[in-house]
Amino acid sequence: MRTSIAILLHLLPLSLASPSSPRLSSQEIIATFNEVTVVPAVGELQQVNSYKLLNYSAFNFLNAGVEGAVVTGVVPQSPPICIATGINENVIAGTAQITRNYVGSKVQYFDLLYFYFGCVVNTAETVAGAPEMCTISVTGFRPGSPSKAVDTIDFTFSPEASVRAPMIQAFLPSTFSSLERVEIAIVEATGTSTTSAMLVDNVKYRVYYQN
Repeated sequence: MRTSIAILLHLLPLSLASPSSPRLSSQEIIATFNEVTVVPAVGELQQVNSYKLLNYSAFNFLNAGVEGAVVTGVVPQSPPICIATGINENVIAGTAQITRNYVGSKVQYFDLLYFYFGCVVNTAETVAGAPEMCTISVTGFRPGSPSKAVDTIDFTFSPEASVRAPMIQAFLPSTFSSLERVEIAIVEATGTSTTSAMLVDNVKYRVYYQN
């Protein structure tokens, strides 16, 4: 009798044998940060935290230039607002990362598609610092206990001008999918990685969340 029951259960459709998984919705987002009100030159005081369904840890909003005009520094991809991270922020809040984890989040995972970035000498104002060469390391982690690193890729920013330079695009491969978080760090710079600041803008990603 036990054998017969086991066989019948084995033959049941999966939809009857186990509860269905919750359906997830998806949405593609380009985070430009431009709807945020930021006072020029004091953006370091305004932490990003949660923004458009993801959390930006150790990043601050930054108003580039005066009235949107960048005289010295890195020009955001979509002026005037971008986000920035540097040694001061890292000491306080840890490694710069983009993550699904924050209070009230319904995001199960996300795909990181691309973002724009550039590096400057880390001054008190950050945005006033001159552009400088840097290499950043981007590592993706999938959910788990503990979370698992799935890929690491480096990108190098090499400004052609020493006073003012545009950002460059960091395009992520398909391995940066179904992520829990992404860590971004400066690993090499013209000066040192601890005296440089990284500016980031136009982050494109796809989120998967419960309705």
